Amino acid sequence: MDLRLLEAVTAELRQKLSGARIDKIFQPEADILILRLWNGRESLRLLLSPAPRFPRLHLTTRGFPNPAAPPRFCQLLRARLSRVRQVEQVPGERIVHLLCQGPQKEDYLLAVELLGRRANLVLVDALGLIVDVWARDDQGEGARQLMPGRPYRLPDPFSRPQAVSKEILPLEAMAESPSAAVEAYYERLLGETGELGEQRRMLKLITRRLARVRDRLDKIQAEENVLREVESWRERGELLLANLYRLKKGMSEVALDDYYQDPPRLVTLALDPRLTPAENAEQYFRRYKKMRRGAEHIARRLEESRQELTWLEEVRHALEQVQESIDLVSIRGELEEAGLLAAQGSLAKRQPTDLRARLRSATSPGGYRIFWGRDNRTNDYLTRELAEAHDWWFHAKDLPGSHLVLKVRRRDEEVPEEDLRFAAALAAGYSRGAEAGKVEVMLTRASEVRKPKGAPPGLVRVQSYRSLMVVPKKLPDEKKNLAICFREDII
Repeated sequence: MDLRLLEAVTAELRQKLSGARIDKIFQPEADILILRLWNGRESLRLLLSPAPRFPRLHLTTRGFPNPAAPPRFCQLLRARLSRVRQVEQVPGERIVHLLCQGPQKEDYLLAVELLGRRANLVLVDALGLIVDVWARDDQGEGARQLMPGRPYRLPDPFSRPQAVSKEILPLEAMAESPSAAVEAYYERLLGETGELGEQRRMLKLITRRLARVRDRLDKIQAEENVLREVESWRERGELLLANLYRLKKGMSEVALDDYYQDPPRLVTLALDPRLTPAENAEQYFRRYKKMRRGAEHIARRLEESRQELTWLEEVRHALEQVQESIDLVSIRGELEEAGLLAAQGSLAKRQPTDLRARLRSATSPGGYRIFWGRDNRTNDYLTRELAEAHDWWFHAKDLPGSHLVLKVRRRDEEVPEEDLRFAAALAAGYSRGAEAGKVEVMLTRASEVRKPKGAPPGLVRVQSYRSLMVVPKKLPDEKKNLAICFREDII
């Protein structure tokens, strides 16, 4: 965004947002924050993006999903900001200041710095000290270090402002507002290329696929309900065999005591008058065998569909948590292998090969090493290759999320409850239940975890477990480039 366009957007925001109440803050994509506001006349959505390639600020009419787990900076803004008092642009700079109030009327400044690769969001308190930063930077030159507790200062005069694309000029002339022009331009740009567009397309694909699988499950379960009486056909055939002496060819029905019910009661069975008594009984048995085969087929389809539903939910959760380009590459590869996306070039060349280096890690209060996955592939690697039989394995119960393993030092070692609960809290924090007050987490030995034959990546069956109810926990200082942060030896 160049200065002229940013000035127009800022003027629009000043008019519409001054005094507006902040109803919700969420982060639908890796480099997008959405502030949902009410200005007393209408509900508005403000998009903030410090994406290095496409930093921008504008009102949006697009609907965005609200992920269950807010990242660190998003969670901080939720707690600190409740109202926008004023919107100002730093003269001659691509920096906009949102002057805000907190829940107790305390003053805050949210600085939106749209400085290309140096783009950032900075929350500053009433004393001028940095509360926190979207992307922390302790390597800044001179006094400008973007870290919590440091004084906030404007950057040195920046180089020439970026030139706005010529494609946006006609859009601006035709659009209802500056924000509408910016949104139209970036919607077209990011919808065609770029990581955000790729993430968005995959989320839409998964959402459509989930709807189809749920519809299929409903139909299969309806068929299953019809076939629940399969055993009654065998019982009726046996009743006929036990009463052959009472039957004659030419009969169209017979009333018999049904001793399969307690107490026995009279049941009327239909007969084919063209068949002998024995042939009528055999016809019931044939119907039973056919329905049993159908029931087995339905049970298999039901299990496959439930597995696919679980896998898709895990893929969607991983997409919502994407933090790096390599995350998208890994998920795309998984979708290509599943046949949901057409392959683009050589998949083997693009896939991350060092899955161990992509694991997240932490150390428990007692010094135990803890590892958890970022997506289905790393979950699979963690559970099937890294975990040993005596290690502890965790997963949020009935929720998409990371597999988590606590490595024990000795096979017969008793791990303190404090360390188990710490690991369980991380498993909850890196699941879809991250925002819940408490989450039930499954805890078991890795030897109790099995991967069903033919199951998709990341899907396992837990043979036995116990549960822990814990408050979800995330790493407080998790950086975006986690794969680079974790390069130490695992064991």
